[in-house]
Amino acid sequence: MEEDVDGFNVVAASHLVENSYLFNEPVLTLNKAKNLQYENIDHIFTIDQHENLDLFAEWKKIINNFSKKKILIAEVSGSFPKGRMYYGNETFPLATLVYNSEFTQINENVTGTKLRWYFASSIDDVPSYGWPAWMIGSKTKPRLGSRVGDLLDGIHMIVMLAKGTPITYSGDEFGISSLPNEDNVQMSMKRESHLSIFRKLLELRNHYVIIYGIQQYPIVTDQVFSLLRCHDSKGFLVAVNLSNDPITLDFTGTSPRLPSKATLVLQSGHFVNSSLSNKEQQKVSLNNIYLGPKHAALFSFGPSVNVRDKKKRPKM
Repeated sequence: MEEDVDGFNVVAASHLVENSYLFNEPVLTLNKAKNLQYENIDHIFTIDQHENLDLFAEWKKIINNFSKKKILIAEVSGSFPKGRMYYGNETFPLATLVYNSEFTQINENVTGTKLRWYFASSIDDVPSYGWPAWMIGSKTKPRLGSRVGDLLDGIHMIVMLAKGTPITYSGDEFGISSLPNEDNVQMSMKRESHLSIFRKLLELRNHYVIIYGIQQYPIVTDQVFSLLRCHDSKGFLVAVNLSNDPITLDFTGTSPRLPSKATLVLQSGHFVNSSLSNKEQQKVSLNNIYLGPKHAALFSFGPSVNVRDKKKRPKM
């Protein structure tokens, strides 16, 4: 810590301590072969023991002794409601960020309804003194590019601009797949396109609308997911077609905060034939947005929306 480390990420925080009596855990179900597997057991004595919080409290006291603020991150297992305990309480907060691996299960067949549930429930489960976070990729899971395919840019638009902190795995910003690919020119061009979009999204994360703005979901169906971030009259809108068929979206009346027109900021790098082609940085009508299969687009609206408009980030 004295070498200017910013903090610690506690991996498998749910498994730090087991019940001291070493009780056998109850069996939930058996598979047809009657082979007892890890997922067939209710892990009430080996996961999320209260002694885990005692350890976090000790670590928190240590890092609080430094004048420069340090962070403590917890990777937890299972559903997030249990992970809430690792935030501590308002009097003595513990982890700065708490995340699980649920988002790493998302693939190219994900629905808009599922995405909305994930973000809404994750944010709702975070106490007022905490901050949401989610892991997008890791070394133990298939690559994001392999899981979501042509949805890669759209998923990045969503997670990078949603309220919270995304935890990405190095290489996913290029769209690297889990399986080795021939290093040809076409693959290289795709990677540069994905990286360019990722960099622009990183810059947008510094905008005060993304830091302080409210979050809404104007249009959500099984085939479509949209995300609205706005602060006063300024905002950003992400629209993603999750299906394999083209679709036309009309945002009229979906949110009182949306204007009739918005400026196209970004669109999926893999899409070249679209009604939005060659219209970046131009205003388009939000009542007739054509999106091709797996196509995503990002719009901005409001007076003088500049990605470099910044305010100080909130303390965590």
